[in-house]
Amino acid sequence: IYLNQTESLTITQLRNALKTAISRGLQLAIFNCCDGLGLAKELLSLNIGQTIVMREPVPDVVAQSFLKQFLEAFAAGESLYIAMRQARERLQGLESEYPCASWIPVISQLVTKSTPSPVNPFVLSTGLAVTAFCFGIKMLGFWQLWELNAFDALMRVRPIEPIDNRILLVSVTEADVQAQPVNERRGASISERTLDRVIGKLQQFNPRVIGLDIYRENSISKNYKNLSALQKSDRFITVCKSGEDETDPGVPPPPEVPLQNLSFSDIITDVDTVIRRQLLSMAPATNVAVKCKPDKSFSFRVATRYLQFEGIEATLNSDDNWLIGKKVFQSLEENSGGYHQIDSRGYQVLLNWRTSNPFIKKVTISDILNNQLTAATVKNRIVLIGTTAESFNNQRWLTPYSTNKLPYKQMTGLVVQAHMVSQIISAVLDNRPLLWVLPKWGEFVWLWCWSVIGCLIAWKIHYKWYLVINLTLAYAILYSLC
Repeated sequence: IYLNQTESLTITQLRNALKTAISRGLQLAIFNCCDGLGLAKELLSLNIGQTIVMREPVPDVVAQSFLKQFLEAFAAGESLYIAMRQARERLQGLESEYPCASWIPVISQLVTKSTPSPVNPFVLSTGLAVTAFCFGIKMLGFWQLWELNAFDALMRVRPIEPIDNRILLVSVTEADVQAQPVNERRGASISERTLDRVIGKLQQFNPRVIGLDIYRENSISKNYKNLSALQKSDRFITVCKSGEDETDPGVPPPPEVPLQNLSFSDIITDVDTVIRRQLLSMAPATNVAVKCKPDKSFSFRVATRYLQFEGIEATLNSDDNWLIGKKVFQSLEENSGGYHQIDSRGYQVLLNWRTSNPFIKKVTISDILNNQLTAATVKNRIVLIGTTAESFNNQRWLTPYSTNKLPYKQMTGLVVQAHMVSQIISAVLDNRPLLWVLPKWGEFVWLWCWSVIGCLIAWKIHYKWYLVINLTLAYAILYSLC
């Protein structure tokens, strides 16, 4: 340290004095002089908390202005880093005469080994307060639509999955409807004669299960032997529509079909009419006016009947959840995940939609009647038959893959049922993940952890751009985990 042209001091000569000062609480040393970086290296062994030095020789005017501005800000209560930043910013006014003046002062962190400072209790309490506020709003249901929209957005960005080759869809299209005589159809989308011919051609290739997703409440003529025999077979599942009471009796099933081959076709939607849940089973209606009595859904009946041929049974476990093979289907509650006081009656699970489009093989009635099927397409597979004709299938469903822009990309009920069947058999046979939710205490801990992370970043980082970068990085990690 040069005092003048003839006198100087070395760090060795100052060592004892500096050590005494450090022991008495010295935390900051300012060397407002030349060769500051060289001094900083020599001061490492003394463990002074922080040091302000100059990178280069500094003119007196710059040194005096910096010290004045820094001490004023620091004494006014600003943190060391903010006071340093303000002093350097004010040096920019001198740079027309002294270029790079604001670049010369720098803080040197000299402590190389130290005990990590404990987390400020204010950080933990602030994180807890933020968590309690967010969790309280969540429990009141104010964020339900936002959370459901976030769920949809995450669903849409998943990678494409392979086609599920275990399912074949047979669609009754508008062209198929028009190709049949009106007097044969009698107001239905497909006549008994046509359906009997289709069943006969399908059975040639030995499908494992045939699911008929078409309402039929009348008896079948004995002349149609294929359909009559199939209805009582363990390879056949059909639907009826559940009702509530005399004013809404639903749609009754065909009288010849045994109860174990019947299912309900009901689909549940959320408040925004989007399908995110799958209904597996529910208690049958007790009102005598309601003729549709099955307690299993169409997708559940079809999937479990298919799995029975693999030797896999469905049972209720001790927690009152469906256990199919070794896979547990955890039932939703009225406040599960992002939901708030939903109707959780029956056994419901989140629907893990498949992302491929199309995700299954599709044919039409005319394809079958024109002998365009092969054994490779049908043998040991699930065949789902349903109407997609606009004139008979007015119900179109919104899914997480429907965009927020009109026109909506809606899905037919037959394709929705195929997704639900695929979810069950893929989870059991392929170990494809089922969607699940954290318990409420887990959600609270999750929120609290990220609140504390945000508070820690704000507490530790004082430079604006470093703060922005770290918050962006934390957000990217959170989004990736989700």
